[in-house]
Amino acid sequence: MPVIDGITLGYPATLEAPPDNRTKGYCLWGSGRRQIRLVEREGGAWETSDLGSSISWRACVELLVLQHHYRSWIPELVCEDALAALPRRWGRDLAQALGLDAIETVDNTFADKEILCWGSCFLTRSAEGAARILEHCNRLGFSARMPAHDAHLRFVSDLDHHAIDEPRATPLYRSRCENTITVALGEQDLVQQTRSLCGHVIETIRATPTHLERIRRHPPSVGSDRLKEYLRHHAASLPVAPPSAMTGAPMCSVPEDVRQLGRTLLLRPGEGEMWLGLWRLEDLPRAARQAAPQNVVVAPGSSRIVRVEWPFYTWGDIDMICLGGGPEFESYLRDATGAIWLCDVAYGHFDFVCGSTISWLERIAFNSHLDAMSHESPLLTIPLRAWHDLPGHFNVPLVPECSDPRARLYVSSTYTVWESAPPHSTPVVELRARSSRELIPVVQWAKRHWTTTKVAISGSDEALTELSDTARHEHIQILDGETGGWKATTFWDN
Repeated sequence: MPVIDGITLGYPATLEAPPDNRTKGYCLWGSGRRQIRLVEREGGAWETSDLGSSISWRACVELLVLQHHYRSWIPELVCEDALAALPRRWGRDLAQALGLDAIETVDNTFADKEILCWGSCFLTRSAEGAARILEHCNRLGFSARMPAHDAHLRFVSDLDHHAIDEPRATPLYRSRCENTITVALGEQDLVQQTRSLCGHVIETIRATPTHLERIRRHPPSVGSDRLKEYLRHHAASLPVAPPSAMTGAPMCSVPEDVRQLGRTLLLRPGEGEMWLGLWRLEDLPRAARQAAPQNVVVAPGSSRIVRVEWPFYTWGDIDMICLGGGPEFESYLRDATGAIWLCDVAYGHFDFVCGSTISWLERIAFNSHLDAMSHESPLLTIPLRAWHDLPGHFNVPLVPECSDPRARLYVSSTYTVWESAPPHSTPVVELRARSSRELIPVVQWAKRHWTTTKVAISGSDEALTELSDTARHEHIQILDGETGGWKATTFWDN
């Protein structure tokens, strides 16, 4: 199979499920530096959007050849309009300002002897070309970043020693709230990106003709090999700065498992960022500060979660500490027994996650494997009668590192199963499958072996009617699970 710009072209696999109604199907056509999927459109044309805008497979080959010829030691730069004014400007506007000529064989692609532009992405053969790009970005109000996904990871104790003293080009800032990215050129063939949060450097990427490295502080070293490797690739640590309000807090000391997390940001392209550990409220990104719970009703008839003094909370007679949040409005609270709870104020969602900090982190690291199962059916919840009984019958193996004495995770190609025994609630087993149709034998089994009389269902799909009819045929009452999440004991009693 031909290899172009680090991508092996061919037809090794046909993938399931067309992505939209206009699509007949798609196949994996290229793998390596980047995965390329070809989509069959009406009329039999094959296209891909994995290199930017949607282009034909012939144009894709042309673009890969161009990228191969322009690729150098300088990583790809992504340049986007940083101004709030309308109409929005695009990479082609920056390309035209740079004096690049349009490539006739590939739409929305421009080049000269030094620089190639497609979509919002730029490649250059020299430091002089990079300087031209950055200078035009500064002058025209564009931002720039250097993803450098294949950079070698290196960990240090202090990132301050890796700053450029006298950059050849004015640093370029790309800001998301307090999260700032700076791209600059050094004297000795050096392009460097520095990422900062609240004034602290959390990551530096350095590119030279001989090295491409991503430099971060040492991540937390906890959990299984999978979790350690996940944190190596995604965790960016800040200097530890515990909250000043410790004396007189409801918990006499911060638990050791929370201290181990330090102040950590999980950088997860495509998934959104999360924060972990012990942070001052004012140091969190603005969205995380606004999402932090203050006085929240978690369920009818249940006590409110009340913030005492950040990061400490109370829920009735239960003391809690906030030890993480994100990627959107989620906050994670650890109670005095070590159990982890999810509170999403924006969507009114409250749930018991698991029984320990480590198993929670293990589940975060396992999420990509779980997503690959495509278990997107409605959530079926059944009162738990015996641990391991149901997943054992359906041959769903335990994921031990994601499990603890109060919560267990089981995963197979057919089912994802969560067993949990949260405080102040009835122990439950929750399941998802590819569709509601695959949940039908579960309901029948629960009636036959556990004499189940009530189940809760959250969500819907095209086969939900069949599942509901089966439950009624088995004389099982269906309760509205709403958005899922923790249910007080009264939910099942009433």
